Amino acid sequence: MDIAASHIWAGALFEAAAARGEQVRVQEELDGAARLVSELPLLHKALESPLLTRGQKAEVVETAFGVGLSPLVCNLLALLGRRMKIRLLPPIERTYSHLVDECCGLVTAEVVTAVGIPERLLAPLREALERRLGKSVRIQAMVDPSIVGGILVTAGGWRLDGTIRGEFEGMRKALLGDDPRREAARVQA
Repeated sequence: MDIAASHIWAGALFEAAAARGEQVRVQEELDGAARLVSELPLLHKALESPLLTRGQKAEVVETAFGVGLSPLVCNLLALLGRRMKIRLLPPIERTYSHLVDECCGLVTAEVVTAVGIPERLLAPLREALERRLGKSVRIQAMVDPSIVGGILVTAGGWRLDGTIRGEFEGMRKALLGDDPRREAARVQA
């Protein structure tokens, strides 16, 4: 239910921001607001509290986020607070960011390695992914030592598993006879 609701909120916000030409500004403000709410549990509690009036929640929003927020983001925060739905802010932010990226022809590539990727390798990796995907790419690099080595890339429904863990898993399946490639080869023969 919350996921569906967050999609509706994000879609409405995107349409309103697009009508004003403020998609990127709203994205930046929404990202900052979601981060602040997740980092400050008391802020989250205050905005969800049924004990605070609309005016008090508006004051909390103004105090926490400043007066520089666009009216769209201020209104969103006030509405979510009034309806005690501030928990929807992170999924709204993710969905909204996806809508902006889609509109701009940008895809986020989640790149997982066992150790951090050196800065000098990010640009060539981005260029290779852009050629492969035919879109502008934003790299979101993450470290996961459990992959042992190699690289795992997920972007726009596309996945490349070049990890050592992935290779071990493939070998294990082949040894156990669970390899779907082997099954397909038997069917063709």
